[in-house]
Amino acid sequence: MRNWLQSWVDREDGAAKVDLLFVLAGLQSRKEYALTLLQKGYASQILFSVGRFEIRRFSQLGLAGAPDLVAMAKSIPPPKRHFFVFYRNSQFDVKRIPRRGLGTLSEIDALADWIALHPEISSLALVSSGQHLFRVRLCCRNLLSPKLKTYFLEVPSESSAPRESDSEEPRTGQQGVFYELLKIACYAAFLPVWRVLRRWRSRTMASLNQ
Repeated sequence: MRNWLQSWVDREDGAAKVDLLFVLAGLQSRKEYALTLLQKGYASQILFSVGRFEIRRFSQLGLAGAPDLVAMAKSIPPPKRHFFVFYRNSQFDVKRIPRRGLGTLSEIDALADWIALHPEISSLALVSSGQHLFRVRLCCRNLLSPKLKTYFLEVPSESSAPRESDSEEPRTGQQGVFYELLKIACYAAFLPVWRVLRRWRSRTMASLNQ
């Protein structure tokens, strides 16, 4: 039973060439795997989601000219320290994203905003832990455009039980599977409310910009 649940939660797509790789916040191995895919030609650009507990280690990826996220974060209260780092052709662009609760949902919400500003992106692959992928799919189906081709890739070297941030202890085995199922249920219940709030926020911003 547990193995069936594990395979259901962990279901990933095969790697395919896409316009953009999006790396969800979490373990350093996610970023390293995305860079490997970049080097193999699966994409020409990466959007890294970098949470507060990963900021100091971003420079350890060895990317020449990487931005000093530590310096950028100093003036930001710790709970609000979350960045999107766009990387293409050895160039970087950094944007702080809002933290609206429910980490993964907040990231995909911010990704939807970012994609709206980059209409040239028609396909992307999302990189995360295997056990995280069903929840990522759920968020994408509710928040991203159905016209956007999306693929979901598991990091081969990660533990089967991911952490939402490096501050969390990993959950393994049966505990990890059922903990993830609980999260999926919570996300499924909250997503309709989130979509309403997102539409309200979009209308409010549109009216302010008129």
